[in-house]
Amino acid sequence: MDALFGGPVAANDNFRKCLVCENEVTGHAARKYCGEACARAMDRTKRNPAREKEMALARSPERICELCGTSFRKVKKDKAEPRFCSKRCSGTAIMANLGHVALVTNPVSFIVLRKRCRCCDSVFTAHKKSFVFCSDECRKDDARDKARKYASANDNRDHSPKACKECGNMFATSYGDLRTVYCSDKCSRRNSHRMARKKERARMRGALVENVDPLIVFERDKWKCRICGVKTPRGLRGTYDDRAPELDHIMPLSLGGAHSYMNTQCACRKCNRDKSDTPPKQPSLFAYAA
Repeated sequence: MDALFGGPVAANDNFRKCLVCENEVTGHAARKYCGEACARAMDRTKRNPAREKEMALARSPERICELCGTSFRKVKKDKAEPRFCSKRCSGTAIMANLGHVALVTNPVSFIVLRKRCRCCDSVFTAHKKSFVFCSDECRKDDARDKARKYASANDNRDHSPKACKECGNMFATSYGDLRTVYCSDKCSRRNSHRMARKKERARMRGALVENVDPLIVFERDKWKCRICGVKTPRGLRGTYDDRAPELDHIMPLSLGGAHSYMNTQCACRKCNRDKSDTPPKQPSLFAYAA
């Protein structure tokens, strides 16, 4: 109260400036800074890092490098016990440990996992023990292989050998094979082109057009010529042999015959060539109702 009304001032109420920020400092006469922040800032300016490092090294015990065997003194920031005299020795020891070469008696403190990929069988660095694939592509390939094996084991389709509808050769399928009637794409295209060619001829002549499969006609006629009765083996189909089976129109397309199952029959190549575009001399041996 006396200080407010011009009375005597106490010894601890003298005013002065901070040595760092020059703000007003009150309190005991021994105080030189306005707070702890300014006091620490002043301490940092007075420190000698090189001298402090020398003192720390002098206080640290002398050790032997585990790789080269030289004596050294070192202070680590994490306060762990140093084992190597330099980064070169430390790196050499680490690489030796990765290559499974026992160059040091005590292995390094951390482990880098080197694994073999389950899919492509290549060596890779794993960050976790649970990693078994080197990349996402290998992981997806392995999943696809497992799904394919599971589907193949539970496949209920009939994969027994069967005869090709075009060439008659026996073929067997497996899981994922889309062949069901023909042994190859060549046979499938050959049959499709032959059917399309017959239909196009009938369409150009304005005749009735029906999807006629020559093989169905040949099976119906038991692979025999309906004109002379000779056998027309399947193996001769598509050749220039006189007994090769060919699709013959009973009433030729040029005379108004239809391209249908009712107007077609199995004929050998010789009879089909001799008949040409002439009408049948006698009714067909087989008559089929519509």
